[in-house]
Amino acid sequence: MVSAKQKIIDTIGRFNHKYSRYAVFFDWVKCSALVIANNGICEQDAVWERREEEYRQIKQKYSENEIKTFSHMFGMLCEAYEENIEDVLGDVYMKSGCYSKELGQFFTPFHLAILNAEAGMPANIENYKEITVSEPSSGGGANIIAAAKVISDRGFDFREIMKVDAKDLDWLSVYMTYVQLSLLGISAKVIQGNSLEDNDEWNEKERVFYTPKRRWEMHNGRIS
Repeated sequence: MVSAKQKIIDTIGRFNHKYSRYAVFFDWVKCSALVIANNGICEQDAVWERREEEYRQIKQKYSENEIKTFSHMFGMLCEAYEENIEDVLGDVYMKSGCYSKELGQFFTPFHLAILNAEAGMPANIENYKEITVSEPSSGGGANIIAAAKVISDRGFDFREIMKVDAKDLDWLSVYMTYVQLSLLGISAKVIQGNSLEDNDEWNEKERVFYTPKRRWEMHNGRIS
């Protein structure tokens, strides 16, 4: 049986060759992030409008059937997380031919992220009402997802105890992290910015993405 993740990889490979695989992947992930970010927002402010416009600009590049394919790929992505807790997008990126030496971007193999998470996770998780994960260079979110898997493998619900603050300078990494943590139901704030500089990206709303779980907590006064 072909996994949902493999179906995404195969679909990218069959996409119209007038676009590079990197461009298809980037546009699909960005569209997914923008839809999640703007969905269910009552206050349609300037940031909401800007994200809607960015989404429309991407749609103009593709045919109606290609946009439908993006939607089907999003459905496959949701299915992939039901199959397993893993860095789906990072694996898709590397295995679908998006990576190139010229771009110089690659994502941490998930088995290494699991090793890091195992080493850093408290042995007595049951004593923690909340586990905060701060990721100053999130990449596609592999280390955060690995922490969620370790918590789950130890018999606890990561959706209830994890709180995440993530940042990355690269927009693709921001979108990937945001989409993955959103679909996994993790409470997270994901920021585009440089963690090595003392700056105020968190004050610039267009650079900040809250997962649906974090938005719900903020709306209900459970977190600031």
